[in-house]
Amino acid sequence: MSCKLLDYPARGLYGFRVCRCIGGQVYDEFYSLIDRHRRAAPGAARHERMTGDAFLKVRRMALTRDAELGGMQRVYRAYVAARAQPQTRAARLTTVRGIRFCSNRPGRLGHLPPAPGFLVSVKVGRQRVTRYFTLPDPFQAPEWQDAWVSAVNFLARTKDLRDWASLLERTPDMRSALTFQGAREIESRLA
Repeated sequence: MSCKLLDYPARGLYGFRVCRCIGGQVYDEFYSLIDRHRRAAPGAARHERMTGDAFLKVRRMALTRDAELGGMQRVYRAYVAARAQPQTRAARLTTVRGIRFCSNRPGRLGHLPPAPGFLVSVKVGRQRVTRYFTLPDPFQAPEWQDAWVSAVNFLARTKDLRDWASLLERTPDMRSALTFQGAREIESRLA
């Protein structure tokens, strides 16, 4: 909690200070507990301090504002933490409509080794266009990215998309997809 009671009689400060830093911006607010309407003694320059209900009301205001700023700070920290995480996507969900990841080429016989790749399947007019882009074996990052670019390029040419550069950025996390899918395929064949 960053709500503190400050009491500096020499400076004439008495009140609650709320201070939080959110995204590089500092929120520093002061809630005074000095009653400016009443003087401490006749002819004195100092004013009386708030007590009782007035003190509790100002304290409640300061704590409420601190809770608001604390909530904003938590949201901002969660936002920063989420942006710092690597963006990974599920293997089968490439988030590009018309392209999906397959652990094996559709229609491939069971005794042949798996051939993972991207299946592009879209409908143009009344005709369905399907093409399969096989991932390289052994697995190497530049080659499977080339397969992804080829699949997106084919989808863009088939659907006559003008702006398809954003689709290239939706690359799925293929390393985890291949390790999980390949392990399951190998275990099923050995059993």
